[in-house]
Amino acid sequence: ISGDDKGAADLYTEIIKDDKKNTEAYMRRGDIYCKTGDYDAAYNDYNDAVKADKKCYDAYFGLYRAYKYQGDDSSANNALENIISIDSNDGDVLMQQGKAYYYMSDYDNASSKLELAVKKGNQEALYYQGMIKMGEKDYYGAVDLFKMYLRDNTSIDIPEVYNQIAGCYIETGDYKEAQNF
Repeated sequence: ISGDDKGAADLYTEIIKDDKKNTEAYMRRGDIYCKTGDYDAAYNDYNDAVKADKKCYDAYFGLYRAYKYQGDDSSANNALENIISIDSNDGDVLMQQGKAYYYMSDYDNASSKLELAVKKGNQEALYYQGMIKMGEKDYYGAVDLFKMYLRDNTSIDIPEVYNQIAGCYIETGDYKEAQNF
């Protein structure tokens, strides 16, 4: 661990000592461990975040990333199955399930969950619907969804969305339009 990473990990360790249910601290420390290749420590932190809060979806995605980095696709998909198996009609849960299916490249199920999430008021699902359209090479459909997402300006980094839009226009050969993003 580099000096900055070690200092940050130590800070999160102190926070966790004071608050064993602080999922954010577990997540951030797990991210540091994952970044520095200490996957066992990362797995422990992501699992501790889930133990502290079963709805800490970022922890499941953290586990997914850590397993993927290790080349363990089966365990990575199992981490996402925990989200998919939740029985809920809540828009936020449906969005997380759609995102999980998207990560698993199951675009049919992802689209279904994300469409329901949008109907339930979760606008973040528009971003992932756009990503699916990109995967299907429907670049104009993706642009429409990304622009709808931008109108509501929710939690995904906005520069990332502009980058995706520009990428879509580049794929279609519309370089002039891409320059606008």
